[in-house]
Amino acid sequence: PRLGGRAFTLPEKNDALPADNGPHVILGRYRAFRRLLRRLGTEDLFDQRPSLSLAYVDETGHRAKLALGRGPAPLWFPIALLRCGAMPFLQRCRALLGRGAVLLGASDDLDAASWCKRFRQEGGPRDVLWDPMARAIMNAELEEISAGAFLKTLQMAFLGSGREAAIWIPKA
Repeated sequence: PRLGGRAFTLPEKNDALPADNGPHVILGRYRAFRRLLRRLGTEDLFDQRPSLSLAYVDETGHRAKLALGRGPAPLWFPIALLRCGAMPFLQRCRALLGRGAVLLGASDDLDAASWCKRFRQEGGPRDVLWDPMARAIMNAELEEISAGAFLKTLQMAFLGSGREAAIWIPKA
């Protein structure tokens, strides 16, 4: 709805500095973007993790981690999800079913929040897995993005190696 799409500057509030919103992380799988970074000589300005690793801290201070091994992501993701203590075991099982539903894909006319509801990903799975990934990868909330586009991105990331699923964060 504005010039720049999802890349924009939030207006100043109460004498605070304006905040830029735009592509702030990439996936290791973004090969074309990584080629561009290499051509520009800036690929080394990203923290390049060997595999996906997400850390969680809840309101009580409890810490948990979702970490893939370096091998094939399709093998490591279920193991990592079941080990992740960021949500109760039954919610981890629902998240695992949701991860399987990612492989089915979705139409572009369905928003990602509706996809979460359809596949019983509300609560822990959405809070711990889908919302953070949508914000990091798509730079938007689930209600704002196409389920089809979101799931295609997740398929691309999680059907390769752990390194391809890694989230790269700029150091500069």
